[in-house]
Amino acid sequence: MELKDILKLQRKLSEIKINYISQHILFNEEDCKILIDYIEVFKNKGYFRRGVTSSGECTDLLERDKNNKMCHDIFLSKKFIINQDKKFIDTFQLIWNKIYHYIHYYMVHVGLTNMGLAGISHKNWLKIKNKCEYPNLHFEEPKLRKYDAYQDAYNMPHFDKSINTGNKRFISGVVYLNTINEGGETVFPIIKEKIKAVQGKIVLFPSNFTHIHYSKTTKKQDRYNIIIHVSETTN
Repeated sequence: MELKDILKLQRKLSEIKINYISQHILFNEEDCKILIDYIEVFKNKGYFRRGVTSSGECTDLLERDKNNKMCHDIFLSKKFIINQDKKFIDTFQLIWNKIYHYIHYYMVHVGLTNMGLAGISHKNWLKIKNKCEYPNLHFEEPKLRKYDAYQDAYNMPHFDKSINTGNKRFISGVVYLNTINEGGETVFPIIKEKIKAVQGKIVLFPSNFTHIHYSKTTKKQDRYNIIIHVSETTN
């Protein structure tokens, strides 16, 4: 890429004031409600565990000071998914297909794959997506997550690419399955961004220290999410 092209790209990125957070309403109310119902079914069957960070499992409110992660998580392995009923499989595959394609859009949008298309809108990307080339990615097992009202949140500022474990995460994301009227925001304190939980919205951002974030407790409602992490391939 020649210098004039680099300068042109820099001006383009400056004009759109990109902060490397991409958010879009991608999922419909019906599919979100279906997953919420299954989260409750799975929770009642004992499939969920309390949230875990590198400091260990958080078992009760007294552990909040040590861990700062209060939630219910279930990892959606391929083995787990195929052993569920057809309605869950079909709904989750439909949602995951949209997540998969939106992640590739995000990579184009922020200039990870084709810097000449940096800042492209989702609408315009849909017109050319079949002509784009994308790198191989490693998708970690997605998580279904529930935060109970009043007490649950991941209220410790953190970033997702742990320097202690050497993981290779570079994209993180969340899908909000329900709208939260009071509280429940995802907060990025350094870049001064606060994202409200709106049903059907997907939010993607870098896993690096540049995007330290945390979530706030809700005032009256339980909160339901899908948690996404994408890593570099090991090949």
